[in-house]
Amino acid sequence: MEEIKVEYKKRFKKPLVDVIHSETSGHYRSFLLALIAG
Repeated sequence: MEEIKVEYKKRFKKPLVDVIHSETSGHYRSFLLALIAG
């Protein structure tokens, strides 16, 4: 998962976690954040 987060930041100039926070909410946000946390 770390490789994905690094590559995402390279391509889009933003951390994936920031995009998840701004684009999602509720249980879906919690799920995605838990998923990328490992």
